[in-house]
Amino acid sequence: MFLKDGISFRNSNYIDLINENFSKKDKHIIQSINVWGSGNHKHNRKNYNSNTYHIDIFFELFGRNNFVGNFLEIGCGEGIDLRNRILKINNLLNIYAVDIGQNLHSLSREVDLKNVKFLRCDCTNLPFKNKVFNTIYSWGVFHHTTNFNLALKEAIRLLKKDGTLFFYTYKKQRNLIKFYGTIIEKLLMKVLKNFNLQISRFLCYLISILVLFLFSYPAQILKKLNISSYKKIPYHWGTVPSDIYLSVVDRLLAPINIRHSKKQMENLLDGLNLSFYSVIERNEGLFIKIVK
Repeated sequence: MFLKDGISFRNSNYIDLINENFSKKDKHIIQSINVWGSGNHKHNRKNYNSNTYHIDIFFELFGRNNFVGNFLEIGCGEGIDLRNRILKINNLLNIYAVDIGQNLHSLSREVDLKNVKFLRCDCTNLPFKNKVFNTIYSWGVFHHTTNFNLALKEAIRLLKKDGTLFFYTYKKQRNLIKFYGTIIEKLLMKVLKNFNLQISRFLCYLISILVLFLFSYPAQILKKLNISSYKKIPYHWGTVPSDIYLSVVDRLLAPINIRHSKKQMENLLDGLNLSFYSVIERNEGLFIKIVK
C-alpha cells in the first residue's frame, strides 16, 4: 500500500501529519484537538469494560463478510474497536487507523497494536492514493467536520472497486424529546464557547448530572418496568455521571454537529455514483453501508 508524496512506514508505524501541516489559525482543527486529541481520547482506556463495541452494531446490521482485505478506520479514538474487535477479524490484511488525537503516538507503541499503522491527520485530506482499501469503517467522525460531503468523498476515493465503507452519523431527530434536546444542544454549544476548555469541561460534568436526573434515571425506571420505549430516551444507559460525561463533551464541545435525515442522506448518496448503499435509521442515528 502506498501513501501520497512518498510517505512511508519504513521506520515506524506512526506518522504525525497534523503537527507538520495544519495551520495554527485553523480554529476547527484546534478545537477538535482540544476536545478529542488532548481530551476524550487521551486516556487510552486499554481495559475498557464492555460486552459490546461500536462496530458490533455494523456486524449485527450487515454481517462480517465485507470486513476483508486492506482496512482503514477513520477516527480510531482510543483504539477500543481496534483492540477488541478489528484485530480479531481473520480476513483483514493491512490495518491502518487515522485520528486527529495526540494519543495515536501512545497507541502506536502498544504491543498489542504493533501490527496497526497509525496516521495522525485530518479526515478531509487523507494521505492515501486512490483505490487502496477494501474496507473502511468510521464511527461518529464525519458529522464533526466542516465539510461532511468532502469527508465522505475522501473515504469513497480510497475504496477499491466493490470496496465497502461503513459509517455512523448523527441524524435529525423526529422523537420530540430528542428533537428539543438537539435545540438545547445548539444553545449550550454557543454558551460553552465563551469559556476556556477547563471551565467548559467542568460545566459539562454538571450538565451530565442534570441529564442523569432528567433522562437517564427515568429511562432506568422504564427499563425495570420492562417498557421497551426507554431506549428512545436520550442517555438511557447512564447510571452515574461518568457514564455519560464523555458523550456530553463530544456533543457540546465539538466544533460542529451535522445532522441528516434518512432521506437527506439517501439523496446525498444518490449523487455519488455508487454500486450499492443502505441507510438504516435507529435510535442512535444513521448506520450506512456503501459499496463503491
